[in-house]
Amino acid sequence: MSTPDPFVRDAALVVALMGRFDLREADLCAVRLSLGRGNVPELELDLQLPGAGTPNGRDHRVTLLCTDVSDLSLADFGSSNLVSSYALAADGVDEDGRPMVHVALTCAPGCDVDFRCREVAVARVAPVST
Repeated sequence: MSTPDPFVRDAALVVALMGRFDLREADLCAVRLSLGRGNVPELELDLQLPGAGTPNGRDHRVTLLCTDVSDLSLADFGSSNLVSSYALAADGVDEDGRPMVHVALTCAPGCDVDFRCREVAVARVAPVST
């Protein structure tokens, strides 16, 4: 079993079900931008993680909640957006001295999502109904 991603709060929820935290080959199904508490921008990313080769063998829908989002870029989002690579990395501090995270997803056939945020957290994990 792999260790959770240090940049994703509650990543252990995904590791417990899937055996690892890995977004590659997940389908980015939805992207929602809204204002959260205190008018802080929040971005939800819904991903369907494939279950093949995992301990339970089931696909799961995972929602990542990213708070205090800035520098958002979303290009070529379509009906199918398979994650071919992704990166989460420390990206300095904001104007209040809080650490920031840089998130980049590259999807086939061409969708790209790139942004900075204060926190990435697993908000929901649920099996996909067949």
